[in-house]
Amino acid sequence: KHLNAAVVVNNRQVTDAKGKTTQVPLTADELDKLTALVKESIGFNKDRGDSVKVINAPFRIETLTPVEVPFWKQPDTLDLVRVVALPAVLGLVALLVFFGLVRPGMKTILAAAPRTAASGSRLNAIENDSPSLPALPAPLTSERLEEARRMARDNPAAVAGILRGWVEGEAAVPVAR
Repeated sequence: KHLNAAVVVNNRQVTDAKGKTTQVPLTADELDKLTALVKESIGFNKDRGDSVKVINAPFRIETLTPVEVPFWKQPDTLDLVRVVALPAVLGLVALLVFFGLVRPGMKTILAAAPRTAASGSRLNAIENDSPSLPALPAPLTSERLEEARRMARDNPAAVAGILRGWVEGEAAVPVAR
């Protein structure tokens, strides 16, 4: 089998001293060199009937006008916003949770906890002091004890009501004699 190859090469761009760029066709010597390069690269064999054709033609070059993209839509700006905004939003949420929930809760807990005195200020005084207890009624005399026993026998419902009030934390109501 034989091999056929066709290659189209663009004109060369030349910039003059004024900075103007123009396209210039390749010389015959340059085309011969390119033809030899193509023959070598494809494994050209004349005995097989291979053919190679290299031509020079100007390619159509369309100049693209740059599209103006607003600053906030540019990919670099969007990436920067993603990189900076996500940690900033998470930090703001953390601050809101802390100042909205945790801090008020801690203030409530600390306000309910009893205050301790400064180190060493009252510790020794508390250790040696006798605690102040609520005042207890005068000790029962034998007359009052007998009277309480009689009331318990005569009116057990009233005594039960008084005891129930004491257990529930109500003040004792004196019973009229």
